[in-house]
Amino acid sequence: MQKTDGMMLFNLIHKFFIEYLPNRRGFSEKTVESYRYTFNDYRRYLEETKGKRLSSLTFDDFAREPIYQYLMHLRSDKKNKNSTLNVRLAAFCSFLKFCSEENVSLAKYFMDVSGIHSFKNDPTKRLEYLTPAQLKKLLGSFDVRLRKERRNRFLVLFLYETGCRVQEVLDLRLSSITFEDKRKTATVRVLGKGSKTRIVPLTEETVVHLKAYLDEFNGEAIQDLFLFYTNHDGLPTKMKAGSVDAMLKTIAARIREEDPSFPENLHAHCLRHSLAMNLYRKGIPLSYIRDILGHSSIDTTSIYAHADNETKLKALEKAAVVQSGQGEAAIGKKWKGKESSLLTYCGLN
Repeated sequence: MQKTDGMMLFNLIHKFFIEYLPNRRGFSEKTVESYRYTFNDYRRYLEETKGKRLSSLTFDDFAREPIYQYLMHLRSDKKNKNSTLNVRLAAFCSFLKFCSEENVSLAKYFMDVSGIHSFKNDPTKRLEYLTPAQLKKLLGSFDVRLRKERRNRFLVLFLYETGCRVQEVLDLRLSSITFEDKRKTATVRVLGKGSKTRIVPLTEETVVHLKAYLDEFNGEAIQDLFLFYTNHDGLPTKMKAGSVDAMLKTIAARIREEDPSFPENLHAHCLRHSLAMNLYRKGIPLSYIRDILGHSSIDTTSIYAHADNETKLKALEKAAVVQSGQGEAAIGKKWKGKESSLLTYCGLN
């Protein structure tokens, strides 16, 4: 069994580096090289600490405990930053996710390793997001008889639907919005981090709410007026991010009087996380979510995949079991005692 396990491992490492990363995922050469370095560093670690060479490795060497020990070993060297550890962890998670898709019997390794939390300055901090039920409760908590509450409700809806950072939304002007198809659809031009511009489409339902908001709050406005504003001395003034978070905390406290399970520390960025998690759970590729959120790297977007154990389990239950075993005996004989050749076959040199 151990030999078969090892043969399957070598086959999958080969496919991961030679086919999956560069062709199916379209990863850059720099990213592939980073993953390759992780695997080589890990095999050297196993050989130095446990006396295990590449040819003797099995999937048990890619279980949660040995990988976690390796990451702790890296962490003991103060030269290694948390970002470095997260890159190493991402490489293992990507590989084991690929393995679980190829053979569902390997899903347990992916589930266990993906449960390792990312390394942050505050290890207790967790990703905060609202479930669809909580979001519905939030939007239903505004007293729409009041003008200010109507504005705040649409602001919350807009933050969620666009997935924008709060400052990105508060920087928007009327000229940032483009209506199309006889005003049935619309897009928003967002200026994000690093002065990068992205176009975010709005759903038809959101466009209906947008037009109602504009009719009430920006009816005769000129194009350079801020989309969301507050009045000071009778003049429209740009809103502050702190004011938005204060409003959300007030609303959250109101909801918690009836539902203590509702998140206490509600803030604008939580709505951005909520959209991303909802999209991920609906099967939207991380690359699309990255573009919507304006992330510069998909590694940043992958936090939603790491945080969502429920969707992982459902996806793995549906995963097709790929036929294995063909030619495995021959492969085992081929690499016996040929460590250098095995490295080449696995794409690790």
